[in-house]
Amino acid sequence: MARAFLLTSPRRLRDSAGEWTWAWRAPPWRLERGAVPTRPPWPAPAVALLAAALTAAAPVAAATARRGAPLLWRVEWYGRRSHLFGTVHLPLDLDAALGEEGRAALTDAKRVFLEIDTSPDAALTFLLQALHRARLPENESLHALLRPTAWTRLTTATKGFLPPELLDRLEPWFVALAVVHLAVPPGRPVPGIRLGTLPLDQQIGERARARGIPIEGLESILDHLQVLSRMPRKEGVEMVEEALANPAANRERLLYRRNQAWCERLMLWLRDGRMFIAAGAAHMFGDRGLVTLLRERGYLVERVRPTAASPSTSVRTRG
Repeated sequence: MARAFLLTSPRRLRDSAGEWTWAWRAPPWRLERGAVPTRPPWPAPAVALLAAALTAAAPVAAATARRGAPLLWRVEWYGRRSHLFGTVHLPLDLDAALGEEGRAALTDAKRVFLEIDTSPDAALTFLLQALHRARLPENESLHALLRPTAWTRLTTATKGFLPPELLDRLEPWFVALAVVHLAVPPGRPVPGIRLGTLPLDQQIGERARARGIPIEGLESILDHLQVLSRMPRKEGVEMVEEALANPAANRERLLYRRNQAWCERLMLWLRDGRMFIAAGAAHMFGDRGLVTLLRERGYLVERVRPTAASPSTSVRTRG
């Protein structure tokens, strides 16, 4: 079977061709044929790549996970405490990743925030919307929009993931976000991978739902999709070519702008305390990361159990 990718955990998708089952069996994610359809939803493998790109962890996250450093911060506002947890989109042991304080914080949370809503209904809606928006008009092709050198680099980067004939039918904005990240050389394998286990963020959602804890998305992935799909095609082409030349070129769009928006949203909740916020570890670090943005707004933000190499990673300030 040709390589394909899954959006989330086991799901079913119905379109005009019939019903399809998305299921995890073994690497990689696979699209399995149901009893009715005669073909898969057209760009389904690429749609799954888009979801992965929007929740992907940067190399710093994987490196931190390899060192075993917990990615948990206390966030306090005059004695009212919440927690910020940096996830990696990998099937790891959640209890080990959270540590004792993180497990207690999640159990005691009044509300849990995830990057996006990972519920089955939201995943299905996202798939259906993306299927409609990802494809170029019949009279256009991606290879004709890109410069020849860019097309060659793109097909080389995606070899084994997407066939050129499928790639050629995708909108440039979609390719820039969902496919170009494949050009980044993979790091060393992260230890502790548990095949058949949900990624950390989805495990958090499942645990919160089991305890009846309300879950909210820091953003609507559908809103994000709508904004991107309205991008002028010329701008999308520029994004593809820039990202191929510099894989970190989309950091502004995928990290920093989202961090700012998330921080403003969290300000409405954090002062109540007992909030548990889980987002990709790449969103936590740097001068424009969530940790810094919250500190700048007067919150006490303290790293829980920092690594031995940096025993004083917390900075306690109040604006």
